[in-house]
Amino acid sequence: MYTSLYISSEKMHHAKPLPSQRQVHIARKATLARVSHFLEAHKEDAELSYLKTHLKVSSSEIIAMFLFYDCHIFDYGNEIYDNLPIRFVQYIHSRSESSWHVEKAAIVEGHVFASEYDRILDIGFGIPSRYVRTAIASKSYGGRITLADKEESALAFARTLLRFTSSDWQANIDLKIMNLDRLQLTEQFDLYLLLDSIEHAQNPSASFRQIVSSAPNSATFLLSLPIGNGVPVHHIHWKSREEAEDWVRTHGCNVIDVREIHPRPGVDLFASALTSEFFEIVVKAQKTAQKSY
Repeated sequence: MYTSLYISSEKMHHAKPLPSQRQVHIARKATLARVSHFLEAHKEDAELSYLKTHLKVSSSEIIAMFLFYDCHIFDYGNEIYDNLPIRFVQYIHSRSESSWHVEKAAIVEGHVFASEYDRILDIGFGIPSRYVRTAIASKSYGGRITLADKEESALAFARTLLRFTSSDWQANIDLKIMNLDRLQLTEQFDLYLLLDSIEHAQNPSASFRQIVSSAPNSATFLLSLPIGNGVPVHHIHWKSREEAEDWVRTHGCNVIDVREIHPRPGVDLFASALTSEFFEIVVKAQKTAQKSY
């Protein structure tokens, strides 16, 4: 079990009372059934077996982390991402049919391949998103993608997954340690992705301002931003879609496109502890050439 590794965070005020023991019990029961079903249904899955074997993570470790991560979202901070089982949780989320994770991945992939981006930087990527594997599979993709995260667990999982996907994945992909709280951006990119990541920075506004400042004029940004509840792993959240869009604009970007993603009852079980108003937006924005930060 991993619960002993994490300390409850009191960094944020939460708009909704903490879930009752009964609510947590119901959520854990539903989550256990869901993750157990996934693992059983995919026990012959070559990719999942490869990941578990090479990263030395067991099904019981995955289940324990899944229950803690999805059902106790007010009981941990960002230290939870410093281990390999959490990457399997994110991986299973990404493969859960009809989930908001799958919907978001499809939106992001659509944006990424709608234009020809030669250089892409994905900061705080967690696990490789769908667009990464599509790029590897496409023999015509000639760009370069840098996947950056502050946790070695993210890089180790990505390295193993991409090695399974293609023996020459390094022809298009770089892996890099990068901390949003201590950014050192010496290169410029055409597209910057901040998917479920900027809100985890200690000072999200300062970090985003630095990223925009370092980017070339007319660089494109894709961000996913939480609307509604605050949780301990986030150092910022927005009360409304309009407030989040304004935040992006104040950092020197024009908002081009916004898509809303809402948790689906019975599928996105982590959201049971949040208000019904909680959702995310995927924002496509472009740096304004007139402003310098």
